[in-house]
Amino acid sequence: TRFTRTIDPEELKQSIATLGKLSELSPGHLLDIVKIYPDIKQQLRLALATVETLELLDVDKLHQDENPLSQSDIDIADRGSENTVQVDRKIRRWRRAKIPKDEVERLRMLKDLRILDSEREAVYDNILWLATIICDTNMGAVSLIDSNRQFFKSQKGLNTKQTGRDEAFCSHAILQPNKLFVIEDTAEDDRFAENPLVTGGPTIKFYAGMPLSIGDVSLGTLCVISNKKKFLTRRQRIALKNLGLLCRDQLVLRMKNLQLNDMISMLQASEESLRKANRDVLKAAKEKEQFLANMTHELRTPLNAIVGYTQLIKESETSVKLPQDISEYVESIAFGSRVLANTVNEVLDYTKVNSGKWNLDFSEIDIRGVIKRISALQGGVAKQRKVIFETNVDNSLHSGMVMDSVKLTQIVNNLVSNAIKFTPEGKKVYLSVERKSSDIMLKLPSEMINRGLAKFEAGTAEMKHHYVVLQVKDEGCGIDPQKFERIFESFQQENDSTCRTHGGTGLGLAIVKGITELMKGRIYIESEQHKGSTFAIIVPYKPCILKEHKCTEKSSSVALPRNCQLIVAEDDFLSQKLIRRFFKKMGIEATMCDNGRILCDTVSKVLSSSSDIPIIFTDIGMPVMGGIEALKELRSMQTTTPLSITALTASPEALREKNPGFDYILGKPVNFKVMKKRLRDVVARLDPALEDR
Repeated sequence: TRFTRTIDPEELKQSIATLGKLSELSPGHLLDIVKIYPDIKQQLRLALATVETLELLDVDKLHQDENPLSQSDIDIADRGSENTVQVDRKIRRWRRAKIPKDEVERLRMLKDLRILDSEREAVYDNILWLATIICDTNMGAVSLIDSNRQFFKSQKGLNTKQTGRDEAFCSHAILQPNKLFVIEDTAEDDRFAENPLVTGGPTIKFYAGMPLSIGDVSLGTLCVISNKKKFLTRRQRIALKNLGLLCRDQLVLRMKNLQLNDMISMLQASEESLRKANRDVLKAAKEKEQFLANMTHELRTPLNAIVGYTQLIKESETSVKLPQDISEYVESIAFGSRVLANTVNEVLDYTKVNSGKWNLDFSEIDIRGVIKRISALQGGVAKQRKVIFETNVDNSLHSGMVMDSVKLTQIVNNLVSNAIKFTPEGKKVYLSVERKSSDIMLKLPSEMINRGLAKFEAGTAEMKHHYVVLQVKDEGCGIDPQKFERIFESFQQENDSTCRTHGGTGLGLAIVKGITELMKGRIYIESEQHKGSTFAIIVPYKPCILKEHKCTEKSSSVALPRNCQLIVAEDDFLSQKLIRRFFKKMGIEATMCDNGRILCDTVSKVLSSSSDIPIIFTDIGMPVMGGIEALKELRSMQTTTPLSITALTASPEALREKNPGFDYILGKPVNFKVMKKRLRDVVARLDPALEDR
């Protein structure tokens, strides 16, 4: 290779041809030539040795082993000095490399690789070892050029992990990406002759480096070094270049792995962030639910007293005739308390619908009786607002149905009260109840959502072919069809002025929609502004035959067996006073406890000091010890007869869902008729002989 750099190719061809001719001459001919030309004796000896070497080489086999290579495979960096700067004027034969144009990007990539000052790795050591073996050098390095130094990721024959950047040969190599940088004799190169790494340790005489270039950005080199001058064959150059590319690929792989790890870390961080956000949302939802529960409890406690005392006053009218104006005041208080109770219930019901904690409580109901009670309640409201309220029940409708009476009543009451609220004086509100069958198509008003005909599948197999259609039609202000979806959203009304004009929480229709979906039903709306609206509820049901209920209550009193004591746990003073007064009217003296702890102590004392059987009514939310905690302790007490424990709660459905083990669960505000019936049931269970008292 060095020969081809000093002799013209044509001259080389002629010389080889001459050697070929010499190999064809006989020894006699060669002796004659020496006799004629004695001066060429030494040259002839060298020529003959060359011929002998050519004969030993299998040139054809060598050519077959080599892959066709382009000139770029063995490109060598320029030897020019335009990319260098003199380090010291006093040292003329030492020049440092200029800063690359892409220095900022280059240093950023090095930083992203996180490889500077990292520990040695076997893969780089193995590549370097192979390079030094192939190139027959005693030193080498995988070098990375930092801002002011070169760092050796791997080194052989060098006793340091870094050097300054100014004296680094690799600083010159990286200026020409993808080209070998070769210095065969540093003593003959003005850029390096007086370099400290040449004049001192490790006394570099030869250097060859392959830039580690990602794209056109060179980060360092794979270099082989010797303290003897030498040159590389074509094969050695190709091998060094390919090993450099292999080393470069390791850097690329490292970068991709780091990017992948960063992405995984980001995903993990995002996942953790989502988990935290989810925990925060759940915590906030729980806190909101707890807040609403506390708020409704605080609102319901005085409200229960108002409703309860109103009931007592109205019941006392049978024995004491109240003046007309006082009676009207009491009725107004009762109406106001119902409105307030409805608002509180809407907030509580919304939390149940929104959290999915609402279940259906099926029972056999008299649908005509339900509609009659709704008509009586809403008729009074309509009368006060001077709105005409009419009802119509289809004669073909089954009297007995298996359905959730409470929720059905709630959705109908919501729709009717809304209709009355938005209907002006003198106009009408209609409530119609019809029976439909899935054997025929359910025909709905053409302008309703779903447009025309619709067929429904029942909620359960037993309910197929039976639907009740409840329609509420008013002659009110109507609703903009574009606002249909909005009015069924939580805390939303048709527009902002609706709340100011007509009041309300904006939860009524959201609750209606939630309950209807829970009952496997559908809700539809038809409306025209300034003419009125029609809401239709279609829910499946199972018909049943109602049992006749004989009234067993013959007096307002309930006789307790002599060996029974009535004990009530209630933390609110007004509620205590109300419940004591209620039981006293029935001829029963009740023992009142302020919390669950006092209740347990009282029951324990009764059981240990007498043979009396406690009959217990307990509130759920109380300080010190709540009703559920008290229940667990009461059930653990040793008794000859199981204790009868009834819960009093503002959220009876939620408590039934938990099923903690109460014998009965009554809602608050307390319905005294229901409480009296439950007390009779308890007494009858304790002593069947008292059942007919």
